[in-house]
Amino acid sequence: MPRFSGLIASISSLALALCLIGVPAHAGDRTGVQEIGFLAGWGPSSRDNIQLVPLYGRAAWLFPEIIDEPLHEHDIELRWVVEGWIAAVTDGQDAIEVGVSPIVLKLDYDAGQRFVPYGIGGVGAMYTGLQGQDLGGPFEFASFVGVGLHTFITDTVALTFQWDIRHISNAGLKEPNRGLNTNFFLIGLEFFPKRGS
Repeated sequence: MPRFSGLIASISSLALALCLIGVPAHAGDRTGVQEIGFLAGWGPSSRDNIQLVPLYGRAAWLFPEIIDEPLHEHDIELRWVVEGWIAAVTDGQDAIEVGVSPIVLKLDYDAGQRFVPYGIGGVGAMYTGLQGQDLGGPFEFASFVGVGLHTFITDTVALTFQWDIRHISNAGLKEPNRGLNTNFFLIGLEFFPKRGS
């Protein structure tokens, strides 16, 4: 019987947690995760017909109130974003890349309108299986800048369209180090659980 009671308590706790996740944020709640989503797309690179098909996962948080409050008064949202990705790479060989960008800044103009433009940029680290491109090895640093548009289909769910240009290199740690530039055209679905607070 004690085991059964423990199981019931665990299930009840899990159910309560799941219910709380679905509760709308109260006005003024600008803490915690503000944006979460997935993007996919296509990316042609700067040489040798290298093309990538990536899948990104993204989560974002607002900065502390001392930074957030004056921006929010003008409908500007500055977010710290963490992105992870995996991509298939083709150029006559099959390869894969995986990476994470833990330092990404995203600036939105959101006055509650349906179309929300933004700029984004950041840096991260990655592994690539791409061979024969004078990259100096499989471990690379990645930096990117881009622009995008959220098209809200509900108050908190948006289709996202984004264009990036990304540069990868090993920062001169190993030669040769030609680097590689790639344009990315991305589309995704994102959730903004506390939008409008």
